[in-house]
Amino acid sequence: MTELARVRAAPDPHYGLAVVVCPSCEHACVRTRHPDIQFWRNFRRLLQSLRSLVITVLLSIGLGALMLGLVMWAREFDPGAMGSIDPAERFGAWATLVLIPLLACGSGCVIRLLYAHRRAMVPCAILLVIGAYFTWIDYLFFGLAVLMAEIGGHRWPSFSGTLDDFVHRGMLLAVVMIFAFIGLLPARMLMPRVSRSGARRFRRLRRKRRKGTARSD
Repeated sequence: MTELARVRAAPDPHYGLAVVVCPSCEHACVRTRHPDIQFWRNFRRLLQSLRSLVITVLLSIGLGALMLGLVMWAREFDPGAMGSIDPAERFGAWATLVLIPLLACGSGCVIRLLYAHRRAMVPCAILLVIGAYFTWIDYLFFGLAVLMAEIGGHRWPSFSGTLDDFVHRGMLLAVVMIFAFIGLLPARMLMPRVSRSGARRFRRLRRKRRKGTARSD
């Protein structure tokens, strides 16, 4: 009896099945995978997909929260007071002008690399929707509370938000999103390297597996 586990299977030209030919008796048979091995392989793939999904969702939510932080940070900045503050505070103001665009560009670059398998409009839309949700989250919850109070017949809750603040947040979010869209350009240059690193990792694992089978022989 000849062990055929390490004999390479050639695809059949007519049926496309993986056919293995015995080197001793030249008997051809179709290679099938053991159900247990196939089950655990699919199970590991499922775990890897779920892990990747959870990481992508958490990072997307974190980037949306970062949009809120940048909007609130920019809202406290007053460009008209740059000449009347002392040098230490002026340095902090200039640092704010530099860090906000850099962090916004970095968030756009990260969200594009997270969804590298999608078109560029998909990560842009995701970042815009999550960023808008966090930017106006208090307004959204107030609207939900008003709706519940209207349905239940209760008194409307009090809210300190104004229309000017709502519009101001939207304008700042638009500026931050412009810098985030600019961050798509370096992500475009990094995407081939990311794909090549995945291919190199696959080739490295395949070489290790071949070395292991050669030592066992």
